[in-house]
Amino acid sequence: MLVVVTGSAGRSAAPAWTTAKVIELAGTTVTVSKPVLVGRGTDRLWFPTLIKLADGRLVAIMSIDYDSVKKQPLATFFLSTDGGWSWDDMGVSGQPGSSLLLPNGDCLLLPVYLSSHPQGMTGRYQVIPAKQRIISEVKDKPLIVSGLPRKPTTVDMGNGSACFGFNGQTITLKDGNYLATLYGRYAGDEYYHLITVTSQDGITWQYCSTIATPAIIPRGTGGEGPTEAALCRLKDGRIMCTFRISSGLTYGQAWSTDEGKTWTEPTRDYVGDASLTMKDKQIRSVQPSLAVLRNGMVILSGGRPGVSVWINTERDGKDWAQINLSELHNASHPDEPHVVTDGDATKHSTSGYTEVIALNDHELLVIYDRLRGGWDNQVKDPTQTNSVWVVRLTLKSLGIPLSHELPTKRG
Repeated sequence: MLVVVTGSAGRSAAPAWTTAKVIELAGTTVTVSKPVLVGRGTDRLWFPTLIKLADGRLVAIMSIDYDSVKKQPLATFFLSTDGGWSWDDMGVSGQPGSSLLLPNGDCLLLPVYLSSHPQGMTGRYQVIPAKQRIISEVKDKPLIVSGLPRKPTTVDMGNGSACFGFNGQTITLKDGNYLATLYGRYAGDEYYHLITVTSQDGITWQYCSTIATPAIIPRGTGGEGPTEAALCRLKDGRIMCTFRISSGLTYGQAWSTDEGKTWTEPTRDYVGDASLTMKDKQIRSVQPSLAVLRNGMVILSGGRPGVSVWINTERDGKDWAQINLSELHNASHPDEPHVVTDGDATKHSTSGYTEVIALNDHELLVIYDRLRGGWDNQVKDPTQTNSVWVVRLTLKSLGIPLSHELPTKRG
């Protein structure tokens, strides 16, 4: 049975973030808070994500299900009205693969797995209505994804499920349409493909382009192919995609100059600060997440082994400096450490899944998990729990808040 205790229990009404570390990066000061608890569970509580709603409230979503393909995996939802300092339980609902904000303030939760449909693929989707704290399944209009260049393979789960699904972040294109990433396998293929789809309303989607194919897999590594992805728009207007190739491997990366219609040849040379050792500077490996501040700085979160944040002060998505969140977590909570190795991922004490979101022009929030007994969660001691945490990053450039670096555009 899942038992969740929200992180707001016993906390003061006013947020009181405590500084854990101050880091100087290329003229930018980064203040990292001590981790704040979001929730605990005596069963699975992992793969956390974050959503910022139109009114500024935050939603944290954590899977409470097995790591397996099913029509509607379940997740627990928490809500914060104070920037991530405290959290209230919203209940259990279907786990989304992506989300997007509609002009009316509603937040669509897109399906993590899609099923076969006469027009292509379909899936159950949900909405968090504007200014409300409920999650509702939408049934009056089916979500459709069509136009894939090849027939997707299917998995026999009694519902004809197609082996594609939404994953990662969506962005709004210059014409007002939405761009999202899906990954999956085509019929007859062993490895995954990473594609984009577009939509005017977030419900009817059409194939747009292919970002990466199994050709990106390094020879001899046994990689899965391009899968979990993140999208962002750089300061120069290009769209950048970061994606997983396999657990333990460096992320893949590609850019688009035409609103996602075509992409550069994907690369897997995603490395960071040259002052780090090769082992430490590799930017890897599962479910990347991207955020861009208004001044153009790019922030990437991810992990396995461990969890980290990387900051690109050059605004081009190419050179990165690392902040090791696992080390910070262990210093703050030595009784609940991240055990970080390059060995069997099933033994890790974090899934490595994260999400980073911009709270405003100079503050960000990162969410991650801590697993009590590795991937199988088979710990019999009822006092041991899985937990999910957030840290806040505050960036200042040359002593001036980043919100002052660029004028606010209106209209």
